[in-house]
Amino acid sequence: MKNKLFRLVLVVLILLPALCLASCSKSNEALGGSFDVDSSVPKNEAPEIGMTNDKLTSSSPESDIIAERKIIKTYDINAETKEFDTTVASLEALVAQYGGYVESNSVTNRNYNSKMARYASYKFRIPAENADAFINSLGNTLNVTRNNSYVQDVSESYYSIEATMEELQIERDSLLNMMQSLDTQEDYNFWLTLQTRLSEVRQQIARYQAQLNNYDSRIEYSTVSLYVNEVVTYTPDEEESFGTRIANAFSAGLTEFGEFAVDFVVWCAEALPFLVLFGIILCVVCVISRRVRAKRKAKKNIQ
Repeated sequence: MKNKLFRLVLVVLILLPALCLASCSKSNEALGGSFDVDSSVPKNEAPEIGMTNDKLTSSSPESDIIAERKIIKTYDINAETKEFDTTVASLEALVAQYGGYVESNSVTNRNYNSKMARYASYKFRIPAENADAFINSLGNTLNVTRNNSYVQDVSESYYSIEATMEELQIERDSLLNMMQSLDTQEDYNFWLTLQTRLSEVRQQIARYQAQLNNYDSRIEYSTVSLYVNEVVTYTPDEEESFGTRIANAFSAGLTEFGEFAVDFVVWCAEALPFLVLFGIILCVVCVISRRVRAKRKAKKNIQ
């Protein structure tokens, strides 16, 4: 009798995951592939598996709205600066002011004799509630030329993972209770089967928990990708008039001529030792050449 009871329990245990998956599948079909929670369901809690569509839908007849949507927001910004060193030094302090941190950064400096512009790229993580204010504050120190934002709604995936985790946690607790009630000496094979399934369930729970942690991190902290380029003049916000373009072109020409003059003087200073050495060698060659020609001329006169 006891063996039959154990066999029955084992069959139920084996069929339990399939029954749970079937229940989840039916619930998703009834909900149209998404979870919609009304105000009666507490926030930050996943809806219970097996609840009817009437329980999960919002009171609004126009659309089904999840009580707390899980939104991931990212920003992609290009900006310019005339004071590169000052800007780079102040960015980290600005990020800290809004409660964020620098996830990665790359700053490219130029050599003193290089004319290539410097640039820096950053990836910031800013609390979602402060992200828009942080983006607006960048305009105080930078000339923002591009500002793109992207929104990703992961509510359906998030709540689906939560519901699956709840089912797995119920199965885990059932397995633990079963294992505690067994006599491991008499029912070792059955205990070993339970232990194997328990290990699989724990691994699945850990994997789903990692996914939720990743979602939570990206939801709570928005990602801001910032590219800063060093420029001499800012890119205009709107189309300039003909006179303004002429004036800017003349100003840019003077600036470039001044840079050329400075670069030429620097080049002369660098090349001065070689020029002096070349001049000395040239003088020696000229003196020797004159003496050789004088000797040849003297010989011809004697002859």
